Amino acid sequence: MLTTNFEASENINKKINYNIYLIFELFFECCNGLDYDTFIQEIFPSHFYRENRQRCINILVELQEFTVDSFEHVLPPIYEYALYNIFDWWLDVTDVDFNTEISSSEILNDDDEYLAKHINNIAEYKYFMFDDHDFLNVPLYVKAYQQNPEFVINFLHIDIEEYSDLMPDDIRKSLKIDVHKYRNKIATDYNEESTIVKMIYSSTKLKERDPIRLMETSETQLSDDIAHVLFMKLSDIGLIISREMPSGFANKVIGELDFCIYSNNDNVFRLVAVGENKEWKNYGDQFKQLLGYMDKYVNFGFIILFNKSTRLSTVLEKRKTLLQNFYVEIEGEKHFETEQIIESPDGMNDVIVTIHSNPENGSIFRIYHFIVNAYLPERKETAKQARKK
Repeated sequence: MLTTNFEASENINKKINYNIYLIFELFFECCNGLDYDTFIQEIFPSHFYRENRQRCINILVELQEFTVDSFEHVLPPIYEYALYNIFDWWLDVTDVDFNTEISSSEILNDDDEYLAKHINNIAEYKYFMFDDHDFLNVPLYVKAYQQNPEFVINFLHIDIEEYSDLMPDDIRKSLKIDVHKYRNKIATDYNEESTIVKMIYSSTKLKERDPIRLMETSETQLSDDIAHVLFMKLSDIGLIISREMPSGFANKVIGELDFCIYSNNDNVFRLVAVGENKEWKNYGDQFKQLLGYMDKYVNFGFIILFNKSTRLSTVLEKRKTLLQNFYVEIEGEKHFETEQIIESPDGMNDVIVTIHSNPENGSIFRIYHFIVNAYLPERKETAKQARKK
C-alpha cells in the first residue's frame, strides 16, 4: 500500500490507494488502446525510458500492485517521479472527478479530516503522497554536490546516488567519479584525524602518570610538554605542530593558537587541526575562542581541559551539560550549535566528540574534548597514610 505523508487511518488510506489504482487502470487502458511508447515517455525522463523501456513498464505495474497489497512501501526516487507524473497525466487527459465518499465515523483525527476533504482532488495527491519533491530538483542537487558534497550529505541529508536513475548518462558517470573522490578523501582525512586524536589522547594520559609534577605544571608548561611529545610522532606522518601561532580574532591584537597542526607539502600550506589547552574555569570561553580560530576548511579541532582543583566527576558532569546546550548566539540566531555528542570514541576514556556545522557552507566539523586531571585528593591522602607507617 502506498502511504501519505499524513497520519491517515486505515480506511481512508485504502480509499486513497483505490483511487490511485483506478488512475493506473485508465493509463494502462490507454497504453493498450494505442501504444505504450506514446504514454510512458510522458512519465519518465527521456534518457531513462530510452535505456530502460521494459523497466519503465515494470515500475508502473509495480506501483499499481502496491496500491492493493498490505505492505507499506518506501518508494525509490524513480518510482516517486513516475507516480508524480501519473497524477499530472491524469490531470491533463481527463476532467473526470472521483466521487469517493467518506463518512464522519471514518474520520479519526485532523489528518483524516484534511484527506477526506481532498480525496477526490487528484491535484492534492501530488503533495500529500510525498514527503518531499527532491526527485524534481536533481539538477540542483548534483550541482550542489559538485561544489560542496558535505552540504548535500549533512545539511540537506540527501544521498545523491539514490537519484542516479534521474540523471542523464554523462552526468551519472561524472557524479560517480565525484562520489568516489569524496569517499577517498573522507577515508584519508578520517585516518589522519584518527591517528592525530589518538596521539593527543596518549600524550595526555602520559602526563597524568606523574600527578605531583602535573599539579605544579602551568597551562603553558603543559602545552609545551604535550607539543614536545607530539612533535616526533607527527613528523613521522608528514605533519608539523606549532605552539602559539598567530591566528583568529582578539579584542586588541591577533589571537594565538595553543596548538596548530599543519602540513607544508610541495610548499602548499594545509591547516589540519587547531587546539586549545585551558583550565576548567575558562573552558566555556575557550571553546568559543577555538571556534573563532577555525575556518570552514578545518575538519576538526580539540580542547584539552586541565583540571587541578575540582573533583573529576563534577568536571565531567558539568562539561557534558555545557556541551549538550552549547551554541553561539549572534543577532538572535544560533550558530555552532552542538548537533551530536559521541562519548569515549575508540575506547578513549572521558573524551567527548561534539559535531557542529560551519555557518559559511553548512559543512560539519568535529571538536575533541580531552581532559588532563591532576586533582586526586583521595589517592594523594591514601599514599600519604601509607608512607606514615
